[in-house]
Amino acid sequence: MTREGPLEPRMMQRVRTRLGRRLRLSMFGLGWRVIPGFTLGIILLILMGGSIPAASIVVIGHVLGSAASGASGIAQAGALFVALFLVDQLTNVVIDVVADRYGGRLQRESEQALIRARLRSPGVTPQALQDTLDTVSASPPIRRLAVSTVRYLLLRAQALIPGLVLVFVEPVAGLPVLVSFVVLSVLLERDYTAEQSAAYSTDARSARASYLGGLAFDRRTAREVIVFRAAGWVISRFREAAHGARPATRITLPLLGALVLAVSAMAFGLIVLFHADPGPAQLVMGVSSLVALMLIFGVTMDVVYSATGVEVFDRVRSATAPQPPVSVPSTAVPRARPGSTIRFDRVTFRYANATTPVFTDLSFEVELGRSLAIVGVNGAGKSTLLKLLVGLLAPDSGRILCDGVDVSAEGLRSSWRDSFAFLGQQYVRYPTSVHDNVALGRGHSVGVRDPRVLALLSRLDADSPEVVDAPRSPTVPRSGLSGGQWQRVATARALAGMVDDDRRVLVLDEPTAALDAQAEAHFFAELGELAGQDRTTVMVSHRFAGVRRADEILVLHQGDIKERGTHATLMAEGGNYARMFRSQADRYRPRDGEVVIG
Repeated sequence: MTREGPLEPRMMQRVRTRLGRRLRLSMFGLGWRVIPGFTLGIILLILMGGSIPAASIVVIGHVLGSAASGASGIAQAGALFVALFLVDQLTNVVIDVVADRYGGRLQRESEQALIRARLRSPGVTPQALQDTLDTVSASPPIRRLAVSTVRYLLLRAQALIPGLVLVFVEPVAGLPVLVSFVVLSVLLERDYTAEQSAAYSTDARSARASYLGGLAFDRRTAREVIVFRAAGWVISRFREAAHGARPATRITLPLLGALVLAVSAMAFGLIVLFHADPGPAQLVMGVSSLVALMLIFGVTMDVVYSATGVEVFDRVRSATAPQPPVSVPSTAVPRARPGSTIRFDRVTFRYANATTPVFTDLSFEVELGRSLAIVGVNGAGKSTLLKLLVGLLAPDSGRILCDGVDVSAEGLRSSWRDSFAFLGQQYVRYPTSVHDNVALGRGHSVGVRDPRVLALLSRLDADSPEVVDAPRSPTVPRSGLSGGQWQRVATARALAGMVDDDRRVLVLDEPTAALDAQAEAHFFAELGELAGQDRTTVMVSHRFAGVRRADEILVLHQGDIKERGTHATLMAEGGNYARMFRSQADRYRPRDGEVVIG
């Protein structure tokens, strides 16, 4: 008994979920959570639009029945029929307009909810959320899916509700017809959806065909195909992929059986209906309902889009479900600042899809207030270590402490991140003004007008410091600034954030990977002056020319801190750091008979 109790609600929930997916009602589950009033209105409109044809059939039956019996009230019934016809046309127009606005609103709310869900996990994206993002990006816009779902449900309602009129007029004739028509309609929709999805899907075969076809239209790839005379080979591979991705339509045995059953049920229903000797009104209503029920076989691309919408809406609803509140410890979150002691205490971390951990029981301690550099070979875990430090990732086990407080705890990581400003290799180029690129929504930013920030931006050719003082300044196109100029904007953004939010630690994750060694050394020297003496810089670089000036260097190797010290002491020890430094330095020394340019 104790085991069956919890299972019954879960079983009912699964049944409701499957029924909702089958009936294409998943959109309303998502809509009810984000825009409940609008969702209720669209449901009522669909029911109203689906009921009008049935009401018209009943009115027609009474009109003809009254005319046959010579009864009065024909004029009133006729006027009611005309009114219903006009209401039907007006309702269809209104539903189209409202459905489009509903879809737009649902798309906007869904995108905002997905953004919020993604920002709740600033490190590694949870797999369920990543699957949702992939599904949404590979599908038509949510707005289009919502409009198609409304049209699909409206068409089905306009067929099924008149079918209920047929059941009311003659149950013996109506029930077999209604059931067989629904079964045939479901099979038709399934086969049509499978056919169209195969033809326009983004699965592996379709993606391969699209990629091979695109080789001929991309300038870079087309040039290589022409040079190597590979056109015939590309075309043959495209044909193979395209043929495998688009199977031919075929009539299956279940579909043929459902068709025979539907035709037999319709013949049986008509025989029963005529032999029941109904009155003129019942006969007209029965035949009209049967004709209207045939609308259920209407198969358009709305069937495909609404089926796609079921998957998209369910995934978005699940991925954006409200999260239980995180309990925040009563301990005050310390701020990382010069003099703070950061300690990694037996930290273990492994990425979700990785077979081996990046770190296992990693322990070390550093004191802020000096420039700190982290070096190591590619894949040593330098960037991962930075993300753990600033709270973008959480350790699988172990703790990260600042002055004795566990800042890696779930309730503290968000506040702990406020201690850091960040500048990485892939800095963002926001398509907006220079001011907004630096301020990032801080309307009364003091840091934007800081002399150090203005000094950085004063060297932009396209924009002067006066542009920075104008929040409404013209938008900077992505191609309007060079890569070096965008780097200055990103650096200004990091410095402005340090001023506005009193962030005392500047984290640099290989921001100079695209620069040569001399430009990198100049960048770090300039950045050290700009950051100021009351700030700490923590940098990661795979090149040693820029980090040799750091007050302390940590050498990361095989998931552990193997060496630490200044450049001079590490070179004197002759360990991994010294070998890597000399290996890089040798690349810039001319060999016999060679001339180094630049």
